[in-house]
Amino acid sequence: MTANKHLKHVVRARMAETGEPYSAARDRMLAAQTDLTLTDPVVLDVHGRHGQAVAFTPDGTSVLSGGQDARIAIANAAAGSVEGDLVGHDKVVNAVAVARDATTVVSASSDRTVRVWDLPVRSQVAELRGHRDAVVALDLAPHGRRAITGGYDGQVRVWDLDRSSAFHCMRE
Repeated sequence: MTANKHLKHVVRARMAETGEPYSAARDRMLAAQTDLTLTDPVVLDVHGRHGQAVAFTPDGTSVLSGGQDARIAIANAAAGSVEGDLVGHDKVVNAVAVARDATTVVSASSDRTVRVWDLPVRSQVAELRGHRDAVVALDLAPHGRRAITGGYDGQVRVWDLDRSSAFHCMRE
């Protein structure tokens, strides 16, 4: 969709919401765009090859990046400087999640494992096995004590991080 067609769809959505005529809705949207200021992004070149996954720490000060080099880089979000890494996977890190407490990190990899990390200490706490193929999707429950993963084996697993085990497995 071209930018002009996209703008028309957005203007029509505003018209439906506010009841404004097309020209008034369009003028307000364009005026709102002029207040937008974009800054240059911070660029992290940490993996040498493809980066696969990124996650902010809850306070937004650090970024964790998983890549094809099988590691998770820990970088300062403002400066873009690498401050350390988490090493243990044998293949691509496909997903990374950080718990709200900012101390627990969970990662999923093509090596068929889900790993739990202690971020302040920068060490692995647990290695969870059960997927029969690459683990490519990951999310944490809001309380951070359960993880859910999806893999190329067609399985979705719910992991109890306190017990380092899967307590529920769903299959297509």
